[in-house]
Amino acid sequence: MKYSLSFCNITQITDNIFEVFENKNVTIDKECADESWKFWDELRTEPFSLLVHCSEIPLSFQGAQEIGRHPLHQKVALFIDTPGQEQKLEVVMDVKKMIGTPLRYNVFYDREKAMEWLEGKCRDRKFLNDGT
Repeated sequence: MKYSLSFCNITQITDNIFEVFENKNVTIDKECADESWKFWDELRTEPFSLLVHCSEIPLSFQGAQEIGRHPLHQKVALFIDTPGQEQKLEVVMDVKKMIGTPLRYNVFYDREKAMEWLEGKCRDRKFLNDGT
């Protein structure tokens, strides 16, 4: 199943894993976060995980605080598919830590490893910022 929001496209991979592709040239702000909450509230009643493709991460501070904080999010695998995104992801991860987001976020350079981690089959990853 495929879905489209103003700032991303979402594909359902399994019953509880969704793959997110950000739209180019869109800054993820509080309005985008609100839109995502509404979307997940209407779509899901059970926990789910996300595989987010991180080719570019234009975030406002409020967007970084709010995006991905839905109570049903279990795990979020941030997949770096473009060189040079590591620093931006570290900033996002630090913001998540500051606000006490209880989610488990991990950063991957390999999509297959990211999927294995989301499915609970893998603890090995090339880059991990939060120690879980």
